[in-house]
Amino acid sequence: MSPKAPVAATRGALAVFTEGQNPWREVRRLLAIGFAGDRFPSVSGSGPFWLEHEIDLIEKCCGIAPPGRRASLELARARLDRQFAAVSEGIEIRCPVRDRAGARLAPAATLDLIAHRLGTKAEDLIRPLSEDPADWLFDTHVPLPAAPRTFPADRTIDLNRDLTGLRLKEDGTVRPQSPSRLDTLLVSPLAWLLGELGIEDKGWGPDALDAMVRGSLLHKVLEALFPPGPPPDPGSMAEAVPVAIDAAIEDDRDLRFLAAPAWTVERRHVASDLTRIAIR
Repeated sequence: MSPKAPVAATRGALAVFTEGQNPWREVRRLLAIGFAGDRFPSVSGSGPFWLEHEIDLIEKCCGIAPPGRRASLELARARLDRQFAAVSEGIEIRCPVRDRAGARLAPAATLDLIAHRLGTKAEDLIRPLSEDPADWLFDTHVPLPAAPRTFPADRTIDLNRDLTGLRLKEDGTVRPQSPSRLDTLLVSPLAWLLGELGIEDKGWGPDALDAMVRGSLLHKVLEALFPPGPPPDPGSMAEAVPVAIDAAIEDDRDLRFLAAPAWTVERRHVASDLTRIAIR
């Protein structure tokens, strides 16, 4: 079966064909888009088997001409000539200045050949669209932002809200501030606010039961075991400590990695240490 011929892309009065296709009809005006880099004509690299001088040697000695880069370039240029020859009125070439990544692009090398045939230079054929406001509709000026509001003389901003109530418990009551959070509030109120909102910078790293995690867990567990009032029975600590540890892990997202089965041994050691501390 013979391969099917490519379907001509025609929409109304427009005929669309790629740089690798021969023109199947005459056109009044030709718009070439993307005329930059190694396009127009696009030529594949050197063959995987023979270098160019080896192809010349094979053709000279054996009379066989394997396809090479030079032959592909000649065919592509001949096809481009046929595309230009199908135009009756004019040709408009669009040369993008930059690619998608913002890197600068040079016009296609064929532009030099076109300029040579016209008896001019390639630089004289290029007309930046930004120089003509009628063609370049994006030459707009962004208005300057309004002047920022000045701070009060005492540099105190009233937000009309109690920021200590940003973190709430499940029952709707305000979570108490830990000593470390209060220390952060004294040193940097902004860092404390970011922590209350949960948007502070968090560097990635493997989970670890380090001193900070142990201290936070110890503080939460002891706070749950010793509420205001008379001290609890020391004999009940062995059962109360694991329950308080599970509640602290569930309550704090920074401690939830301890609930994984891989941390079972560490939880047992922490429970043993906290039980001894609570009984003392």
